[in-house]
Amino acid sequence: MFPTLSKKRLTVIHDLAFVHYPQFIEKKNLAYLNRRVPQAINYSTKVIVVSNFTKDDIIKTYGTDPQKIIVTHNAVNKRIFKKTELRKKTMAKYNLPNSYLLYLGTIEPRKNIENLIKAYCALPKSTKGKYPLVLAGGGGWNDEGIKQAIELASRDSEIIQTGYVDEKDIPALYSGAELFLYPSHFEGFGMQILEAMACGTPVITANNSSLPEVGGDAAYYVDDN
Repeated sequence: MFPTLSKKRLTVIHDLAFVHYPQFIEKKNLAYLNRRVPQAINYSTKVIVVSNFTKDDIIKTYGTDPQKIIVTHNAVNKRIFKKTELRKKTMAKYNLPNSYLLYLGTIEPRKNIENLIKAYCALPKSTKGKYPLVLAGGGGWNDEGIKQAIELASRDSEIIQTGYVDEKDIPALYSGAELFLYPSHFEGFGMQILEAMACGTPVITANNSSLPEVGGDAAYYVDDN
């Protein structure tokens, strides 16, 4: 329990994914979040959130006074995230083809990668041959199902896994993609959407949680199932 303090306290909360999708959270982390997040809200003078969606979610979930919550959207650094040449050295480093579709983020169930792979496999063979699917990012918790889906899909579709991507290479990976795909089940913000757009890459994302708030009229939306 938080101690009683005379000083003011600020807490930043990005999302309540652990409330809505507990199956995507490790049990030890889930127990901690269920206990500590409402405590932090109650003991805070103000709560800072990164989207109006998260603000509304906290109000609905915990009955928090709306006046206690401040919405401060994330912002993209346009000095870093901008149209960037994808050099041959970087392409070789991550085994990238000349044209590709891109997902970038942690390889974990909440990001809905299994359904992304299924949707990609349903594309015409000629399209898949022209645009391999690149999954960029390190592995996350409980990714066994994703690994199986990749293995199965690789029998007739080209799926490239880059593993961890150095931060300095990310703008080039965005810039080189024909499309950025981000069909996550749940996000408090979805920073990758803004990063891809800043690099001039069209975005397809899911019509849920905060994602329409972030993408606005500039993204194309799909169901996440």
